[in-house]
Amino acid sequence: MAAGAAASPLEAIASARMGWRQYMIVALCCLTNVTEGFDVVSLAYAAPVMTREWGTPAAMLGLVFSFVSVGLAIGRLFLPLRLRSASGGAGPLSRRR
Repeated sequence: MAAGAAASPLEAIASARMGWRQYMIVALCCLTNVTEGFDVVSLAYAAPVMTREWGTPAAMLGLVFSFVSVGLAIGRLFLPLRLRSASGGAGPLSRRR
């Protein structure tokens, strides 16, 4: 091991400063989280109007809210499979440059 090198990957990460790429990744993750919750919040905001204008029963809107969560879970389960198949099986983060 080279002199001054960290003994473990965690030590190397802890001792290194964040670069602009890491800041961009953190910002992208925060933006993704904000947009992820927008559909649920907008549905909650529109629910009273949908009930009144379309005559939708409240029980049906409960079902719609449930399917939003189910859809998010299914998408989370199958998105990694799609990313692996699109990149030739290895996954985009495991490829060496």
